[in-house]
Amino acid sequence: MPRTYQYYPGAYRRWFAQQAEIDALIASQSGNVTPLPPTATPVITPNGGSFVGAPLVTLSCITAGAVLYYTLNGTNPDGNSFLYTTPFIVGASCTLKVIAVAPGFSPSLVASAAF
Repeated sequence: MPRTYQYYPGAYRRWFAQQAEIDALIASQSGNVTPLPPTATPVITPNGGSFVGAPLVTLSCITAGAVLYYTLNGTNPDGNSFLYTTPFIVGASCTLKVIAVAPGFSPSLVASAAF
């Protein structure tokens, strides 16, 4: 590390960040990009079926810090879909689809259940 960086630590941080960006660009251009591991597939409980009365549905994911998004109309969920925060009641026939996303992971596979 050049002496200049001893007197201006912010300059070293900027240089280091720029170097990391350059290294990432070189890796991506050379096809040397390591893919992120996927977020675990969410679990739907109960996993669909016919019920007498409306079932209480719980969504979960074993990946720490995962956020769950769901739809009830059979379309694949994304970041604009319903955010899961608490169990909910499914009061009509529907196809529930759920996706999980977590920092440092790629999105999960879509879990689906027909009620």
